Amino acid sequence: MKLRFSRIIIRIFAVIYLTSYVQFAYGQTQVLENYDFDKKGYYILGLRAESDPNKLSDTLGDFYSDDINILNKFKETWVFHIPSPMYACGYHYIVYICKDGKSLQAFPINLNCNEIIAGEGSFFFDSQKLAIFKDDLKKPYIKSKYFNNPDEGRKYFNKILKEKDLIMTTIPVWLKYEGSFTFKYTIAEAARPYSYEQEEKFLKTLKEQIAETYTGEEFQLKVVGWSADELNVEVNSNKALYIKFKLYPFGRRDWKNHKPRLSTYWTEKGIFDRIIHWVNH
Repeated sequence: MKLRFSRIIIRIFAVIYLTSYVQFAYGQTQVLENYDFDKKGYYILGLRAESDPNKLSDTLGDFYSDDINILNKFKETWVFHIPSPMYACGYHYIVYICKDGKSLQAFPINLNCNEIIAGEGSFFFDSQKLAIFKDDLKKPYIKSKYFNNPDEGRKYFNKILKEKDLIMTTIPVWLKYEGSFTFKYTIAEAARPYSYEQEEKFLKTLKEQIAETYTGEEFQLKVVGWSADELNVEVNSNKALYIKFKLYPFGRRDWKNHKPRLSTYWTEKGIFDRIIHWVNH
């Protein structure tokens, strides 16, 4: 009996030692340490993303809190020690820290793969770190609005940022650019066949060439298709760049104006107040 008890004690100390070693070896990552929630005005907003079924996310759904005590509890709880590989799992949630209607930081989370992306790292995420809050969280109200043109949308965007019950608004590309087009870029034989790992290098080169050729034009590039010897690149810009673009042949799609649409997230009080405003005006 004494021998069995001694083995139990040894096992307990071994677990404590290993836990301490992991924390010492990897250190602690306090993902919310830079936010002073006591100053008010902050929200935590969790939005469901497309992923495989999960009991917690299916039950909890979208959520938010602006309660200072709850925010500080998140801050204390969301401390991570163990690095995790980046799985190709998709994510159940994108959790945002918001202030003044804008996202300050986003944390993708997969509850089945137990993974959270924080900054440059990926960490093991125990789903209990979210489940313990399920009775303390509220439901956001989501509104999508379409506009006739980007200018109309920009005016609306700037106006709602002053609304105190706005949790967050998306930052769509049409706020800055009028539309988009694509061009084809032929890859030099020495760099073939193309692989995904080369994307950043190619985009850097293309950005430098376009910026040098069309001085003063602002734009954004994205690879939207490729083969072993060719890239199809999307350019978000104002139409002036498209009109004078001669650097590479156009791709599968010529100029297309953006169709302005904005998704916004509100507290219950915020959406109720706006409904009353819309009815009365």
